[in-house]
Amino acid sequence: TTAVTTTFLCPLDHVRVRYLQINNTFNNAGAVVLRLNSAVTTGRKIIDSCFLRKESGAGSHILYIGGGGNGAAGENLIKNTMIVAAAGSGTICIFLDNLTVTNKTTIFNCTSINRLTDRNNIHLDGTEPICTENNNYFAVFGTGTVFEGSGTYTHGGTTACNNTEGSTAELDNIPITTDNFTAVVAGSENLNLPAGSLLIGEGTDLSGGAGELAIAVDYAGDARAVPFDIGADQAPQVAAAASDPGGSSGFSHFSRHRRVDIHVPEWL
Repeated sequence: TTAVTTTFLCPLDHVRVRYLQINNTFNNAGAVVLRLNSAVTTGRKIIDSCFLRKESGAGSHILYIGGGGNGAAGENLIKNTMIVAAAGSGTICIFLDNLTVTNKTTIFNCTSINRLTDRNNIHLDGTEPICTENNNYFAVFGTGTVFEGSGTYTHGGTTACNNTEGSTAELDNIPITTDNFTAVVAGSENLNLPAGSLLIGEGTDLSGGAGELAIAVDYAGDARAVPFDIGADQAPQVAAAASDPGGSSGFSHFSRHRRVDIHVPEWL
């Protein structure tokens, strides 16, 4: 069944989503966890310090952006955000759709993991849209690739991957292990950086960007230090709040965020 096709849909032209958590555990094919869509190309979508996760469901997208990023409002922006695709053949973490050559999306200091064996992390769809990225950690498995689609990618110098698509040889083949992340078991991920992580101190200082493009803090609001860490977290790890209701569900390190768990009975 497809009782829930979109967990969170916002069709407005100008959207800012911050400190939002969604953990969709329902097995629904073709679902979108967070969909920001409008027919107006001059709008702007900003996704800041969120945690988006999909448990299963073939052909799903975790974050879908349609339109925007063209005009005086500025480019679409995804920053300090963690995205996890846990299962479901065909799922893509970040899908940028219906975009033209003048549409731009910037992705800074994100951690995005696609555990599937056949799909991609980012997909550009449309007539030559532009995606600028830096200081990110991307992971794919099997035959999946990080960067896909008909658009143009502008890569910064300090993005790391678990395959050979990183910015440099030193940032290639960085695995999803507890050497590099606090907890990596599917369903209870904690993507904070432990001491000794290969992502610590390897990023570019992005604090000098204009307006929203200036990165001053990490996903939890902790100050970025120079040199920047790669991904959404800036070490040292912040201890989880004891009162956090997330327990072992993978949200214990997001105690300040607004949590939205989607558990839909199969009989609906």
